[in-house]
Amino acid sequence: MAQVTIELRHVLQMENFKLFDFDYPITDLGWKQELEQMFVDTYYFHEIGYETIDRWKHALKTKMNLIMPYYDKLYMTTLEDYDPFITMSIKEEYTDSENTENNSSASSTGSGDYETVCTDYPHTSSFTTDIPSDRSKTESASENRSESTGEIKKQRDYLKLLEGFQGDKNELIKKYRDNIINVTEMVLNELKPLFILVY
Repeated sequence: MAQVTIELRHVLQMENFKLFDFDYPITDLGWKQELEQMFVDTYYFHEIGYETIDRWKHALKTKMNLIMPYYDKLYMTTLEDYDPFITMSIKEEYTDSENTENNSSASSTGSGDYETVCTDYPHTSSFTTDIPSDRSKTESASENRSESTGEIKKQRDYLKLLEGFQGDKNELIKKYRDNIINVTEMVLNELKPLFILVY
């Protein structure tokens, strides 16, 4: 039973009254519904801390816009997916590339004089002393040249990832549980001064 002002449950029963008809910073719409319902359930039988409903609702709107940017970010960190038992993560990445050019050339030259002697009727066993019927000289020259050019590219990629934990696993579990934050309860405690705290 109200003693000074009016309890929240009677405010909610008023015709054409909507409690959260204003915007405030919050990302997760599922958490928004949960937070608003928890607010109603927690302070359902509490008296508002202002003379009029309009003043109280204005104070609620101002307080929500003031505190929710911080608590919204805090709440979003609790949704991050991470392994609490990994205390060490080392990533080593290495890339090496090498370009090699191969230029080679080779050349060879050759020349020679050749004499051809023919005899139709040889009289001796040596054609140099015999009377030739035909004698001819031939000169020849040759040159060979070759070149080759090539490029070799090599690339090595290396990735090493080390993950694990150091210390006592039971101690890690305890620290993880201690770090789980009930952000909804923290927001509700911030809104407590909006009500008359006399029982």
